[in-house]
Parts: sequence; C-alpha cells; structure tokens
Amino acid sequence: MSNHPTVTLQYHGEPVEIDEGMVPLIEQLWARGIDTGGCCEGPTGEQGGAWLSILDIEDAVLLLDALGVEADDDPDSLFQRIGDGYLGSTFPPAWRCWRWHVLPWPPDDEMGWSFGVELHFPREDIPALVERLTAT
Repeated sequence: MSNHPTVTLQYHGEPVEIDEGMVPLIEQLWARGIDTGGCCEGPTGEQGGAWLSILDIEDAVLLLDALGVEADDDPDSLFQRIGDGYLGSTFPPAWRCWRWHVLPWPPDDEMGWSFGVELHFPREDIPALVERLTAT
C-alpha cells in the first residue's frame, strides 16, 4: 500500500492504483508495450528514490532504447547514472545512480522460467524520463 496519493488506471482491463507522481511515466511505458508489476514514486527530498518493476528483461532493454541516451563521460549525466557509474571513468554520487536488480520468475502453466527487472532510480529523474519518452 502506498503512502502517496494514487490514481486509478486501467492495466490489461483491470483497475490498478498508481502513485500520482509515477502516472506519466507508467502511461508512457504501457504505451510502448512495456509491462510493469509495481512502482512507487519514493520519498521526497534530495535523495528520494523511486522504484519500478518491469516484468520482462526484454522490456527493460526497450526502455533503455526508448530513452535515446547517448554515451558520455559526464558523471552527472543520465547515461552514467543509468549505468550505475560503471560506464565511464567517473562516478556519480551513489544515491543518484540507478540500481538494476534482475529477478527470476518461476515457471507457470504457460511458460518456463523468465527474468524481470526491479529498477531503483532517483525520483528527480521521473520528469526527464517522461520528457524523453514523449519525444520518441
């Protein structure tokens, strides 16, 4: 249960409650066919962290491609923070880095094992992500 104001959206024909601050991002992801399993806009403040569950690892790749981020060596850039600072020679502050957790999903009646992704990222990135996704 979220401590944030929520908005009810329809997801695969079912009503779901989404944190108000995540709605524009979730709508952009769903419009691209990226399935999500949960999210939270996170606490406010300088080091507030949001999180998002992406149900398929290929969808996580779709997200990265849709963001259209170009490689650079600026420690404050979205590119460096998406890569947790390991993509360049300088490191952003840890709280500004994205954390990617790959999680195995057990087999069900329709398919075998699969992997999903839980993504933790700075809440302050939400508007920039929405802007990039809207532009593509």
